[in-house]
Amino acid sequence: MREYEIKLDVENKLTGFEDKFLTQVSSGAKGSFYGTEDARRKLIEIIQQSKWETETDIISFLDNVIDNLKVDRRPNNNEKREVDKQLKAGYIVEELYDFLFELDYLEPTYKLKLNDKNIETLSPGERGALLLIFYLALDRNDIPLIIDQPEENLDNQSVFTLLAQFIKNAKQKRQVIIVTHNPNLAVVCDADQIVHVKIEKHNKNKIIINSGALENPEINNAVVDILEGTYRAFDTRDTKYKVIPR
Repeated sequence: MREYEIKLDVENKLTGFEDKFLTQVSSGAKGSFYGTEDARRKLIEIIQQSKWETETDIISFLDNVIDNLKVDRRPNNNEKREVDKQLKAGYIVEELYDFLFELDYLEPTYKLKLNDKNIETLSPGERGALLLIFYLALDRNDIPLIIDQPEENLDNQSVFTLLAQFIKNAKQKRQVIIVTHNPNLAVVCDADQIVHVKIEKHNKNKIIINSGALENPEINNAVVDILEGTYRAFDTRDTKYKVIPR
């Protein structure tokens, strides 16, 4: 059986940093951020050179920003500058540093992945299956769980290799009730009990419910008729598959 790797990646991105920084730092003061357009261009350059994956990355970014405040890093300049003299009227150094080190501009983004594929690149079926599996992995409750047709938009191979194995694991610690039309879930997941429901429209929509194990002949026949399309359809497929060289 194919192994599926599910993981949650966390990435940080800057939100509103440029505008908030340039609101406090004067583009009219000599230094790395002198000139309105040059100041923004310099700040963008610093941001593009930076990463946000680790604590070390963030510290490096802050060191770079502060270094550009304390030293004029424009071409052909390397003079030391006073930070307070580069601020706009009404702002103080402590306020600027509070903004930089509080890190409120860092916004974490969470990416759920299946075999290194981001969730937004998956098919609708794969996306639904991934969210279900992620929920099963995180939820620590042992109360019964009802799932309605989790196989929707998934091919049978994915149902068998992806969904079935995780549902089988989940049912080791809780009762899992599934509404399904797919034999891979009803049979491969080793259902302990199968509930067959049918409506007799000719008899005033009378609802008939029968339940039991797959080994029960009546339940077994119902499973084959509904999920496999009758024994004849099942045997026809089996016969055709056997004549195909493997």
